[in-house]
Amino acid sequence: MANKQIRDTASTFLLNIPKGQEQTFYIKVHTLGTYLGEIIIHKNQNSYLKDKLTFTSLYVFYFGAVFIVILLNIFVSIVTKEKIYIYYAGAVGSLGFYFAVLSGISNYFITTLYYELYVIGIIGLLFFIFFSKEFLEVKKHNKYMNTSLNIIIGALLIIILFFNTDAVYWFRIYLKVSSIALLLLLLTAISSIKYGGQTAKIYLAIIISYILTIGLFSLVTQGVIENNNFNRYSFLLVSFIEMSFFTLMLANRFNQTKNELLKNTLQNEELLEKQVLTRTKELEDARDELQKLSEQDALTTLYNRRYFEKIAKYNFTLAQREKQVFSIMMLDLDYFKNVNDTYGHSVGDDVLVGVSKALLSVARQSDVCIRYGGEEFLIFLPNIDLPEAQIAAQRVRNKIKKLCFSSDKQEPFSITVSIGISQFLPEDKDICNIVKRADEALYTSKGSGRDRVSVI
Repeated sequence: MANKQIRDTASTFLLNIPKGQEQTFYIKVHTLGTYLGEIIIHKNQNSYLKDKLTFTSLYVFYFGAVFIVILLNIFVSIVTKEKIYIYYAGAVGSLGFYFAVLSGISNYFITTLYYELYVIGIIGLLFFIFFSKEFLEVKKHNKYMNTSLNIIIGALLIIILFFNTDAVYWFRIYLKVSSIALLLLLLTAISSIKYGGQTAKIYLAIIISYILTIGLFSLVTQGVIENNNFNRYSFLLVSFIEMSFFTLMLANRFNQTKNELLKNTLQNEELLEKQVLTRTKELEDARDELQKLSEQDALTTLYNRRYFEKIAKYNFTLAQREKQVFSIMMLDLDYFKNVNDTYGHSVGDDVLVGVSKALLSVARQSDVCIRYGGEEFLIFLPNIDLPEAQIAAQRVRNKIKKLCFSSDKQEPFSITVSIGISQFLPEDKDICNIVKRADEALYTSKGSGRDRVSVI
């Protein structure tokens, strides 16, 4: 017969043998195993087409699933920024390419095949080990198994590095290392059940299925058992089942991650809202405190002149509109300068504080006591006319006169106060007129001998 070389690994050709005759054909196949160099003889074209249709349908369905799984995991990895999805996409993609090489489908894209292309299978196992470590959280729960798997990863990287030097030799080494790797993954899955729950159990079932089908695959490649359709496509079927389960579990993981992120986001928003409310309350309190300090005398804690000017305009307008009456009482401590000169400013401050407490003790709840400046005080008296204001002023004068103070040397002394009173009049243009009259009345008290009440 003529010598004919066929480089297409999925080649098909007709044998025209007349009925009743016999012919002998010699075929030389260079292959790593019987699985890679199988020869199928069909009795007729229908048998060939049926087998071809089965082959095409299975691989189209399988590679379509591979493509979808890869895209899905890459997308989820980008969204979640978790490496486990990239690892799984790499494992599925490498295994899919490996099947493309085994089946001869890769010849449609790469015209010349070399055994070195099977290094893709090694890369796929690497990705699967990385994926398994993340999936079962091996580093967190089993440091010894994590170290063992890292050693396997190192061995696989060495095989990849030297694979092109002697493909057949290193492929055999790879088969041994991969067997150890699968055994370690099996032991890891078993040990992970106690903390991994249902996830570890499903992983264990898949690994067992893998080991069984790989064993079947090895027996086929070595020619121990028949290379029929069941044996030929069982690994493909298990791979598809594995993809389906892991994809569903990773989708559930993604959903849990999304829910946790949503929960954390809501918790962070709630925490942020509480922090904002707390900060707002603190700012409001600080503002109120600042407002209080700006309107309060630091020494006596009475309102200051600024606060009086704030309320005076409002009360003056209210009195004009409602035809109400109010009075103003101006007070000045008699000979207060002598107290500071004789006993010191510290004692003088004590006197101012004592007088302030006395004013508050005799004032009505509606009255407003103000430190007007220095030793001068003012009391705003709403709804009080001059006669009533005089009575209140005498009560204040007597209260202060009865106060007893002492110097640093425990020397007792007392103090008196001069008071001037004025009342709101319809002809008043503003509050200044009333304050001015009260101040004039105060000076009348001082000019008349002090410790008395005068009215204008």
